[in-house]
Amino acid sequence: MKIQFIYVGRLDKEKGIEHLIYATEKLIKNNMVFALHIYGKGQYDEEVQQLASKYPHHVHYYGWMKKNDIIPYWKTMDFFIMPSQFLETFGLTACESLLCGVPVIGNKKGGLIPFIDNTLNLQSAPGSTDGEKLAHIIKSLITHTTTKDHFSSLIRQTQTSYSKTTRYSQIQALLPEREPVLYISDYINYNGGGIETHIHDSITILGQQDHDTKLYGHQAPTGKFALLKKLAIMAISIFNIPDTIKIKKKIKKGKTGLIWRHSISRVIGWLPVACSDHNNQIISHHELGLFHPYPSKTHEIDQIPKAWSLSSFIQAGNSKNPITIASIIGKFCLVRLIHKQLKKKVKTHIVPSERMIDMVKQRHPYANVVCIPHFVDIE
Repeated sequence: MKIQFIYVGRLDKEKGIEHLIYATEKLIKNNMVFALHIYGKGQYDEEVQQLASKYPHHVHYYGWMKKNDIIPYWKTMDFFIMPSQFLETFGLTACESLLCGVPVIGNKKGGLIPFIDNTLNLQSAPGSTDGEKLAHIIKSLITHTTTKDHFSSLIRQTQTSYSKTTRYSQIQALLPEREPVLYISDYINYNGGGIETHIHDSITILGQQDHDTKLYGHQAPTGKFALLKKLAIMAISIFNIPDTIKIKKKIKKGKTGLIWRHSISRVIGWLPVACSDHNNQIISHHELGLFHPYPSKTHEIDQIPKAWSLSSFIQAGNSKNPITIASIIGKFCLVRLIHKQLKKKVKTHIVPSERMIDMVKQRHPYANVVCIPHFVDIE
């Protein structure tokens, strides 16, 4: 019987898709018997489609599907492959996989540390590249007929610790009793990514507990020029007057009791924070956008600038290209303005991983930093 592997997520470079493609081809050429199921879209769409066409008995590509539609199939899989290159702050998809009863193969670092068994850790596997390391682990699982039952202890632990019931009890202490909660985030597409998925799941759970929740944000650009559009939007977010006006109206109209900010460095920016006089605001740090010029290129925690200066921010960007350096300077100015306003307006910062507490404390030494890991809404 074939061992079934699954990948769910963006088909982008930082997600390690090229390593998955390399490992898959190498294993097939070595006559390994297995099946790989790929769900997602991104810059590697064409390469993945070609892989599935070339090896139809091994590779099955389904494109993008809603997470809830994938879960019934996910639960039947043997192993989940997550070869992310960048430093995950939490690893929501890895957590989802374990809640589906499926162990995770990936780099055991950052927010992924609690979710990956040592035997499935790419960092400790033999090989000079992640592609070779991934091929080694998959081959070992096939050769030794290792089943997911071998990892039942980690699966049970995750299912207990990261359920929506466990997390709701922690979140409840932050919520006003009857007044509405306004969620604010740059992008709110349900299929946008881990941040957006978490926000929508949170709103669903709070709604089930009779909390009145509102949401403000934008639809992320899609298509061929999506990245260029996002960069253009980020450039003008340094003076985002339209969102400032709309958010103030929404707060007043909705009689908001709590403003819960999420990702605000890509579109919304600092001005809506500066112009808000609301006395009950919190922010969740889901990713490294407020701490590094390129979160998707951050592979280790020591790449985060410890000194808050322009020179350290430029150094973290690791580029000699004048245009790139100019964009890093622009982002530094934006992020600095955001941090300045957060110090004035926001007393509580929420992080999904204990490894982020010191990072936030360096920028906000007098803030209340609370670790509340993401919950996963899987039945």
